[in-house]
Amino acid sequence: MENLIIEPYKPERDKIAIRAMLRGNGHFDEMFQESEENFHGGIFVARYNGVTVGFLSFSAFKRQTVTTIFVSKEYRRLGIGTELMAKADKLLSPKTRQ
Repeated sequence: MENLIIEPYKPERDKIAIRAMLRGNGHFDEMFQESEENFHGGIFVARYNGVTVGFLSFSAFKRQTVTTIFVSKEYRRLGIGTELMAKADKLLSPKTRQ
């Protein structure tokens, strides 16, 4: 998908946009806050035409990895979630972790 970049989270650039996306969605907001506090390096953002439109985060839960993917409602059905899933798959692949 052209004009889509998935890159590591930068709080100074992305935090306000993500919190605005999550307004009214308590479950995802809690997941994001937990990831930001405990697994800062495990957050990636989807930027479409320079705008932060979604994120992917990882956190640990009883020796397992919990993956959270969120795409802003206005940007759904454009393939952004699919690209975030592919990024998660690549990062969690045993071949990548070796």
